[in-house]
Amino acid sequence: MYGWGSSNFGQLGTGISGDSFDPGEGMEKSKVYTPVMIKALENLGITKVFCGSTFSLFLNNMGEVFACGANDLGQLGLDPQIDDMQQLEKMKKKNMNM
Repeated sequence: MYGWGSSNFGQLGTGISGDSFDPGEGMEKSKVYTPVMIKALENLGITKVFCGSTFSLFLNNMGEVFACGANDLGQLGLDPQIDDMQQLEKMKKKNMNM
């Protein structure tokens, strides 16, 4: 799985966000112009990707969902104190209707 584009909120899952840099530099330096491997998703059997402007969700072949991006208020259902890629509580694939 590869990602590129804006990662100001960490939405690419590459470990880069606007907070990774000195104040005033984050917006520009968090732009990823060429595809970069998303190492946190290696060998997880990702089958679907859902993207918004500030987040990404990844579904694997086991029905597990992983998320990254803006989560300062816990809006992704994750621990807002952790900036890295996180796995959501297990969801039953049959309830997703995808």
